[in-house]
Amino acid sequence: MKPIALIKDDFKNLLDYHEWVNDTFNNLSKKNISHKPSFTKQEVERNINWYGKGTTYKELSEGVKQYQNPELLEKLYHQVSDELSTVIAQKLQARKLKFNALGFGMFCFDRAAMTLYKTKVSESSQTLKVKTNTKELFAYFPEVSREKHAVEFFISCNASASVKAEEMLYGGVSAVIMAELLIKAGIKVKINILIGSALNQDREKYIASLIPVKEYDEPLDRNLLALLSSDPRFMRFEAFKGLISSYEYFNMETPGSLGSPMNAYELKVLLEDSGYTKKLQSNHRFYFGGTFSESEALEKINNTIETIADFLKP
Repeated sequence: MKPIALIKDDFKNLLDYHEWVNDTFNNLSKKNISHKPSFTKQEVERNINWYGKGTTYKELSEGVKQYQNPELLEKLYHQVSDELSTVIAQKLQARKLKFNALGFGMFCFDRAAMTLYKTKVSESSQTLKVKTNTKELFAYFPEVSREKHAVEFFISCNASASVKAEEMLYGGVSAVIMAELLIKAGIKVKINILIGSALNQDREKYIASLIPVKEYDEPLDRNLLALLSSDPRFMRFEAFKGLISSYEYFNMETPGSLGSPMNAYELKVLLEDSGYTKKLQSNHRFYFGGTFSESEALEKINNTIETIADFLKP
């Protein structure tokens, strides 16, 4: 059975989403208002380490602004960047000049005269006829579709309650690192985060909000993306408010457990199998989330680069 996807996706940007969550969460109906006490100072401080070591209620309530462990991100980036940058260069291949095999000259004059045009000779006449409408350069760049060198990322921003805060720091770092490496290689990247859950373990219906955090031509904010996708302080405070707000928006009662979280595979099943992706313009989509160790993050990076390299070859 195909899953049912109820996704609020009309946000212009992250700020638009944040304002919507504040308004919705502060005006919850009877269906969902029972969840509000979980975000009070008293309740949060009862289990403050659940949000990460050294967390305070003050920083949660005022809004976290810095990814909790930037050193971890830097370590992983340098651990894979040199090796994978070489892989990208080899597999994606830089855009190179091509030369016409047929030309004049005995010593590769066509390469020395790259800006000259070749003329066509009519086979039906011995006279040389120049056809200006079919000029061909001796040296040229082969045309490559712009869409071919562009990818779209979707990152699931949640984890089950049993996952340790320090493990959550790996949640979306593979997407951050992949985005940086691809942008460095000249690949356009669009990034969205999805905050949602399945109503139950059967995963027949999902409630979520889809938020664009980077458009193709926008610069990548490493700290912001890591914070949204991998920081337990954001994911277990602001993101949970957003999750409850999504249930409220669709006039549904939020499960007591807040529903079942999604890893990368479950996120892909949700968006692809439900038919949601038919409304998207991107041809190349990649899914992240649910990686909670260094080895899982590195494996995800390697698997993704192999897949991307295959279809981005010129």
